[in-house]
Amino acid sequence: AHEFGNATLDDFLDALAAASGRDLSTWSKEWLQTAGVNTLRPEFSLDADGNYATFAIHQDAIAEQPTLRTHRLRVGLFDLSSDGLVRRDAVDLDISGPATDIPALIGVRRADLLLVNDSDLAYAKVRLDESSLRTLVDHIRVLHDPLARAQCWGIAWDMTRDAQMRAGDFAELVIAGVDQESGVQVVQSLLGWASFAIGNYGDPSLAEQRSARLADAADALMRSAVAGGDIQLAAARAWIAHATSTAHLDLIRGLLDGSASVDGLTVDTELRWAL
Repeated sequence: AHEFGNATLDDFLDALAAASGRDLSTWSKEWLQTAGVNTLRPEFSLDADGNYATFAIHQDAIAEQPTLRTHRLRVGLFDLSSDGLVRRDAVDLDISGPATDIPALIGVRRADLLLVNDSDLAYAKVRLDESSLRTLVDHIRVLHDPLARAQCWGIAWDMTRDAQMRAGDFAELVIAGVDQESGVQVVQSLLGWASFAIGNYGDPSLAEQRSARLADAADALMRSAVAGGDIQLAAARAWIAHATSTAHLDLIRGLLDGSASVDGLTVDTELRWAL
């Protein structure tokens, strides 16, 4: 429609409105002309049978950027089963304002893991309820859906940075689940976040103990990852940074002087500096 010509923002929004069947004038004001990110969190009560008696999604914003937006999102309900932490159902909905009731979930059995913004349809910070957070910490290894797992990593790190999840719990989450990831960027981020949480957010009296546990996890990942691959190298760097035990330090000395080796790990100039 606008070939060889100039289009305006209104032209763009008209095209999106025609494709979506929605009036996007309000959307434009909320999303393109304001700053900040909203935080979404579930609030619910249960009946005597463990079903949702009330259910709402609350939205807030910081005082300096107070816009509350309209979000299109999906609420995922995951349950523990013999196949792992599996999505039982999902509800698509629109929310707006400070609170939106979700009648579709009334009478539905409580999920072991309740994931607001399942499938990552909306742009927002998300919080997990206390029970879902505990499920995640205890069972991250069996959450096999890679997108849901990636979202949960991000949610957990956001909650840690905002002092709504204990630094030690986040570190334990990474230790328990980092070896399930197949992308080096994710592995590097998780190991870096865990290190930062231990060193900057956590109880200083527990930092050495937690650092040693992270070193053990990185060592195990270094040995189990594809020999010579990027994940092995990322794990090796984290292991080197946190090694404190006699066995780890002896291996570091051996790698440095050539008397020891790890299958696939090349001790080049850069890694020698790290060692």
